[in-house]
Amino acid sequence: IIYNPFRNHVFRVSASRAIRTPSIGETRFDYTRDIDLMGISVPALTLLGKKNIKDEKLNGFEFGYSTTFFNKVFFNTELYYYEISNFIDFVTFRKSIPVDIRFDNNGTAISRGVEAAVEIPVTSRWSISANYTFQEVENRRANQEMIGTPKHKFNIFTTIELPYAVTFSSRCHFVDSTKWRSPLGTTKKIGSYFRLDARLAKTLFNDRVE
Repeated sequence: IIYNPFRNHVFRVSASRAIRTPSIGETRFDYTRDIDLMGISVPALTLLGKKNIKDEKLNGFEFGYSTTFFNKVFFNTELYYYEISNFIDFVTFRKSIPVDIRFDNNGTAISRGVEAAVEIPVTSRWSISANYTFQEVENRRANQEMIGTPKHKFNIFTTIELPYAVTFSSRCHFVDSTKWRSPLGTTKKIGSYFRLDARLAKTLFNDRVE
């Protein structure tokens, strides 16, 4: 549903439903790691798929708003809420040797967050845009946050059209720190990072070649 009550003010509401069928790996994966114990090969780890694993089902709800300030600065924001039932994940059935880990449905996952973006045409040849994303993911059955997804992401992008059909663009990308949890329950911190990309391009033959 899109509602435009005033000029340059647009509200959006949407609902969606999707189904994801399990992959071949999630249904047929079969891996065993043995260790040598006094000359005898003993299974230490098994990773298995599950043939009758259920489909993931997603129900999503989104609310958005966009406007233009001063007839030039565009702003957009989105709020979203996703509920994923029959969430497919690694499930540890036994932590002692032989460790038994399998793909299985692991309850319901909730993903919620907000996105915001702005585009600013500084001049006719220079523009700046930026966007920010906040996201939380929770396992409802365990009533705890699911680690592995960075909470904060940020991008800023600029483009400048130079003389002689030359264009310069750059992008700064930030990803927040997060944690990774192994199937055995151990966690490891993954640090935040910045990345800067730059590009210089020239078009030739009436913009047919860059």
